[in-house]
Amino acid sequence: MPDPRSPAIGSPRVHARERPSDESQNLVKIRVSVSLKPGVLDPQGRAIQHSLEGLGFAGVKDVRAGRLIELEVDEGVTDAALDDMCKQLLANMVIENYRIERVAA
Repeated sequence: MPDPRSPAIGSPRVHARERPSDESQNLVKIRVSVSLKPGVLDPQGRAIQHSLEGLGFAGVKDVRAGRLIELEVDEGVTDAALDDMCKQLLANMVIENYRIERVAA
């Protein structure tokens, strides 16, 4: 039987410091760019490079594929909290780097 104190399976976890407040807050757009660390093989990048060559595009020497994650967060979310999000979920710290950017409205 599941522990009644633990959150239900599939329910979002909300940490005490991140609980939504009753007051309306302004939202800020955050972009997190995730890329492979130098030296990590990039089979997706290789496939893109090969396809570009096959389409007749010359001069492409290397391709590194990554991903862009866009978040809308309350303006009160700190840089440290964003950093924690990246380290714990958004990036695989063993093979990936990330960059956080606050986007102007």
